[in-house]
Amino acid sequence: MPKFPILDKFAHGCINLRKENYNIPANDARAIANEYTKMLQHITQLQEKIIQLQDAQNNVIEVELDGDTF
Repeated sequence: MPKFPILDKFAHGCINLRKENYNIPANDARAIANEYTKMLQHITQLQEKIIQLQDAQNNVIEVELDGDTF
């Protein structure tokens, strides 16, 4: 799983927030948005892989043997 250190830092700051507001610099906000976008892309790829695996599981592959030879 990819790491999202900026999102982790932001979440940690929000969880431990003692004030009514949480101010962040514009550069940090952009970095959070970029990591969030990457996380969504990763989640979408995982969902696609799950769908492919489920579809493959529903496909029955039939193999026939003719005597002792293939």
